[in-house]
Amino acid sequence: AEYMGEYYYYSDDEDGDEDDDDEYYSYYSDDEPQVTRRGAVSVRVVVWEAFDLAAVKSNGKSDPYVVVKYGKETFKTPHVANTLAPKYVSQLKRFKHDRSVKEVIFEIYSQDKKKPVFLGRAKLPIDEMSTGDRIKKRCKVRDMNGKQTKTCKGRIKIGVMIEAESDAKKKKK
Repeated sequence: AEYMGEYYYYSDDEDGDEDDDDEYYSYYSDDEPQVTRRGAVSVRVVVWEAFDLAAVKSNGKSDPYVVVKYGKETFKTPHVANTLAPKYVSQLKRFKHDRSVKEVIFEIYSQDKKKPVFLGRAKLPIDEMSTGDRIKKRCKVRDMNGKQTKTCKGRIKIGVMIEAESDAKKKKK
């Protein structure tokens, strides 16, 4: 693991082939006290950017946006016009923590006049995270069967943090 500022960089890529596995940037908070009291906990989800997405428009571009799914709740980023590498610059959403939710799903679509075009999705498992834990990850974009294809390709940079509501309120001040 290589320390990169606030995060550690982990790669399962021993042979230098970038397409083998997803890349992890993780930080588990040993320095911060773990919240053991009962109380409200939230899940903060961040979408930074995507890379090398599939083109669906005649100009060789797409109008991508991301739909974040946390259990039954959803959040949609704004679309970014005419690009295969949208930057969302920390589009974030807080959800009330639900321990039954095992993963956060990030689905990428291209905005279209008729109906959205599915560009792929990524999943981030959160079932083993505790309050104070953070994970930042660059994931491969895959189809519904978990494979990269010509129409479902690229990567997305995303993150999740589990925090106590009291900690979230302190950060806002």
